[in-house]
Amino acid sequence: MRHLNRLPTKSETYLGGLFALLLSSGLGYLFWYVFRAASERPDFLTPSIVGVLAVLAVIFAWSSGLLLRILFGSPRLPSFKGQAATGYLMVSVGIGLCTGSLLSANNRAVLYFAQGICAITLGLFWAAQARRAARVAHHD
Repeated sequence: MRHLNRLPTKSETYLGGLFALLLSSGLGYLFWYVFRAASERPDFLTPSIVGVLAVLAVIFAWSSGLLLRILFGSPRLPSFKGQAATGYLMVSVGIGLCTGSLLSANNRAVLYFAQGICAITLGLFWAAQARRAARVAHHD
């Protein structure tokens, strides 16, 4: 995994399409199930459930758009800025997970902290890879 700025292979495209289909289908069903349960029981519609529904809707829309782009779009290289932004987004999510786990009295705080460290590490790797690829492309 040395160069992230290349076109995906056929197997990567197939796996990406399959993953996007599973993610879109699963999140669509989960959104529908929670929305239906909340509409049948209005007391179930708390602010946290509304937040969960909003997050599920955003991720469902993103994964559906990704699936359509994989199925019907033409392959193109990711931009260096987009790769770096993805890396920094992963770092910020990791920092949020680590901070939240330190402030939480939950018994799963260690798991969230480990996920945060993993997200920070992968995000920094992704951003560094994008910066390196941008420098190489700029010098060519």
